[in-house]
Amino acid sequence: MQIFFLPGMDGTGDLFEPLIRELGSELELRVISYPHDVALSYGQLVDVVRAQLPEEKAFILVAESFSGPIGYVIASDAPDNLKGVVFLATFLGPPNRVVRLINRLPLALLFRMPLPTILVKWFLLGWGATEALVTAFRRSLGRVTAEVLASRVSEMSRLKGGTVPVTVPCAYISPTKDRLVPRDRVNEFLEVAPGIEVVAIEGPHCIAQTRPRECAEVIKRYAFMASAQK
Repeated sequence: MQIFFLPGMDGTGDLFEPLIRELGSELELRVISYPHDVALSYGQLVDVVRAQLPEEKAFILVAESFSGPIGYVIASDAPDNLKGVVFLATFLGPPNRVVRLINRLPLALLFRMPLPTILVKWFLLGWGATEALVTAFRRSLGRVTAEVLASRVSEMSRLKGGTVPVTVPCAYISPTKDRLVPRDRVNEFLEVAPGIEVVAIEGPHCIAQTRPRECAEVIKRYAFMASAQK
């Protein structure tokens, strides 16, 4: 069983390292990264992901935050060897009202400036985040051009939600202290995947980075369940 990880807005996949450590060597793990210097639409990013998925070997997707809509599109037209999707703190429509408002600002210019630590902790990592985690977050964001980050915010602001049903098994990990994505965004997934399992984990938006062990337990369970499917 292969597990493919679809990253948050930075698109590097670097921040999956704590989660991958917790998952260990029992499963075949692969992180899909997005271009760092080319602005692509959600539709184009779906094509990037599909091109890297296996044609026959069974796999599941783990779609974090920005990548939730990508995981949904693939799951809504799922190949036979897709056995499940785990969504992490994500959305199908614009994640919050702020995204639409800030999309009117000169984001490319703003993203050239370092994000204040207080905002990183408040919205993303939580007050208990270590200096090492904050540094890792800044490093991953710094690998991506300001123009690409601005484009991804714009893409999120134009999301229209989901309408096509998803029939593969799904789980949604919902952080209890998410200040970026309201917890009611899970309702968007309940509408298209009524059988989705919602798992609440105490922590901030970047739940895979701050609570990797708890997230790994959910992902392992889904992977082993998928392996047992005929």
